[in-house]
Amino acid sequence: MPVDTKENPSLRSIYGSTYFMSRSLETYASAPPEISAQKSGDQLRPHLYNPYEYFHAWQETGTTMLLGTLSMIKPLAEQQLRALEMTDEMLGMGKEMQNFEMLRYSQPSLYYGTPETRGQSHIIMTNGFTPYNIMTENAFVAPFLEFYRTMIPQLKSNAFLEPKRKWYERHGHTTNFAFDDPNHIWYQNFIDTYHSTVDALDLHDDVWIDGLSGGGLLGEMVAKKLAGEGAVVNLITNGSPEVSEEMLQVFDKSIEQPGMMGQVHMLAKMSATMDPDQEKMAEEIYEATQRQFHPDSTVIRFYSKDDRVCPKPFDPNAIEVGGKHAVIPYREVVLKTLQKVLTDSNHRREAA
Repeated sequence: MPVDTKENPSLRSIYGSTYFMSRSLETYASAPPEISAQKSGDQLRPHLYNPYEYFHAWQETGTTMLLGTLSMIKPLAEQQLRALEMTDEMLGMGKEMQNFEMLRYSQPSLYYGTPETRGQSHIIMTNGFTPYNIMTENAFVAPFLEFYRTMIPQLKSNAFLEPKRKWYERHGHTTNFAFDDPNHIWYQNFIDTYHSTVDALDLHDDVWIDGLSGGGLLGEMVAKKLAGEGAVVNLITNGSPEVSEEMLQVFDKSIEQPGMMGQVHMLAKMSATMDPDQEKMAEEIYEATQRQFHPDSTVIRFYSKDDRVCPKPFDPNAIEVGGKHAVIPYREVVLKTLQKVLTDSNHRREAA
């Protein structure tokens, strides 16, 4: 028997509420947010509303707040990641340098060389990338900094590679740095490396450039440029990017990578924009990607699969040696390889 709701307002209210709740699911996806009037008999009543509208509003507000929080947390997390990687890098560097110095006791023939491994090559060393520091590299501060570097050699830009330079000298080779200033991978650094190599070629017939990281990039540019002039220059790179179109494409995207690699590459690109001769440098880099090494040149590339700064080279003959980026030149396998290669080079020249 149907219930007469007209005679009972309370029942009409209950049944009306039930009706609205049953209809709410049907209108969940289609009900507009605004209130409109519908005619029902002689009365106007509000349009059915979406009971979940407030929950969606809360959800959107919560999502907005979460994204805002993440936008603040992400830079902090990336900064923390870089700090952890830098700490690990420094600890690894200290351990590797300690291992290198211990070779004088564990493998004296590798540390000091022997009569059989002594040679007469000329080695030009180029240090890795150093970000431009406007606080110390200006007309007011530079003279004072140069004074302290003269008094304390450990403050010099090339100080980290000084033990490797002495290693070459203990093996009888002549060595010098391409330049003493910080390596910003600028045109002037390239020109200095070029002139240092030309000067060495005037005095020696077996010239090598040994570059760490960005220093290897400069060395490759110079070796290829001189190859076009008919000169034979050998190259050793340690955790260095190849000067090729493929590697340049990798570096264009590298700043998007988290951690040290993205940070270092971003600083390198920023430094390039500060080069007074950036257009000349860009032209030299492009020309180096189109050039080849001299057919008589020896090219040895060392890299580490654990390197957080420079990606793996495309050269299939590159030698994987492990270890942290900055101490690749001091790895035992690197020293043994160079000791043998330079000895063989010396023997070939003597036989000729």
